[in-house]
Amino acid sequence: MDNHQVSDNKRLAKNTAALYCRMLLSIAIGLYTTRVVLNTLGAEDYGIYNVVGGIVAMLSFLNAAMSGATSRFMAFELGRADFQRLRNTFSTALLIHAGIALVIFIVAETAGLWFVNAKLVIPADRLAAANWVYQFSILAAMVNVMQVPYNASIIAHEKMTVYAYVEILNVSLKLIIVYLLVIGTFDKLILYGGLTLCICIVIIFVYRGYCRRYFEECRTRLVYDKSILVPMLSFFGWDLYGNMCVTARQQGTNVLLNLFFGPIANAASGIATTVNGTLLGFTYNILMAARPPIIKSYAAGNIPVMLCMINNISKYMLLLVGAILIPILLEMPYIMQLWLKNVPEYTVVFCRLIFISGCIGIVNSAVIAGIHATGRIKLLSLLSGSFFLINLPVIYVFLRLGAPPWMAYIVHGVFVLPALIANCLILNRYVPEFRPWKFLFCNFASAVCVITLSLAVTVGLYYAVPRPSFGRLVLLAVASVVSVGIGTYLFVMNAATRRLCRNYISGIVMKLYPR
Repeated sequence: MDNHQVSDNKRLAKNTAALYCRMLLSIAIGLYTTRVVLNTLGAEDYGIYNVVGGIVAMLSFLNAAMSGATSRFMAFELGRADFQRLRNTFSTALLIHAGIALVIFIVAETAGLWFVNAKLVIPADRLAAANWVYQFSILAAMVNVMQVPYNASIIAHEKMTVYAYVEILNVSLKLIIVYLLVIGTFDKLILYGGLTLCICIVIIFVYRGYCRRYFEECRTRLVYDKSILVPMLSFFGWDLYGNMCVTARQQGTNVLLNLFFGPIANAASGIATTVNGTLLGFTYNILMAARPPIIKSYAAGNIPVMLCMINNISKYMLLLVGAILIPILLEMPYIMQLWLKNVPEYTVVFCRLIFISGCIGIVNSAVIAGIHATGRIKLLSLLSGSFFLINLPVIYVFLRLGAPPWMAYIVHGVFVLPALIANCLILNRYVPEFRPWKFLFCNFASAVCVITLSLAVTVGLYYAVPRPSFGRLVLLAVASVVSVGIGTYLFVMNAATRRLCRNYISGIVMKLYPR
């Protein structure tokens, strides 16, 4: 391992640690604020907020698609050390995002507004408040769109510690929102929507100020560069379909649940989605830290390093998630009762099903990062995106036939594995050195075996201590983490990695207990 690769690994580890701390802070504050918001708004208003805000989120696939394109092209130019094209790339991206914000505004204020008022199941006395929330959500979506080029610059430069600092500000503002929501005498739903918009505005000014100060490309004048615009729009166009399908699956599921079961089912779905995003979010933070070096390695022609990173990231992210989720899945009813007290119906089963399908999605995300590095995403969007989109008619048929609401999330999980296999085959087509079946049956399977062994140990303890309690939750958590850790060391790590792990632990021990 050369010095350059060691430096890259250290930077990746540092960025991952910063994002991990950001995740822990987000979990602590996010779980608390969700509980207070749910209790303050009530299940019905909370469900209304999720489904109405979800209509605007359906338009955010434009933002997600362009975010992937922007970060990919900026990281690619940094990998090639072409700083003039880097400046032009940022400028072009800023112009495109202004256009996206305008499109979101037009579509949301026409078709979206009609759908909220004519089709959604909302009590008549809450329709006015729902429209206020909808308008706030439109403005928040536009603000978030304009923030993307600045976030892409931070990601491309691998300055992930900035996210940790800004997250401290973000969660502090969320705590202030919770306080104002509790003491406020104004309509709680409208107040919550308005204060959430204010946070979005503050955060974009913070990111913009940092980027303009430290990154030269963010201070450049606006330039229209056709040689950058055309490939970026091509990438964006194909990525648009894939992100549209992912967004449509979740938000379309929310709409179907609303049409068949009303706002209470939306409240359960909203809580499950929030918990899923919070607990699995740290793995995507790791991917965020790894994505730029993957792209830069491909741009520099260093394919072995790129593939090594994809293999390791997918494998260790899955193990990390497994260690955390095993006790949570077993103790989900107790955790929900301890956290929310008044738990909306279906919340527990929604959470369990989302977590299981999310584990496969973690591995899928690492493979997608490799495909994005090549810049050739047509097949990715057509095949993988279609697997997600086809969920909606299948869910509709099941619900129409009288299936319970949790069937929607079973359908989600069924279609995740074929999408992963398709993406592995696509990456092999563009990067022949990538071996799909070796990846799935060596890396993926070894992690699954360790998680299965840990599950057996944890389930044994679960039934050995039959009464739910905080003590049993802690016992299961410790057993899961320790068993996954030992299994990973013995059966997943190679000899070199085990040696690095021992040296790292020895270094910590020597610092704590110097001779």
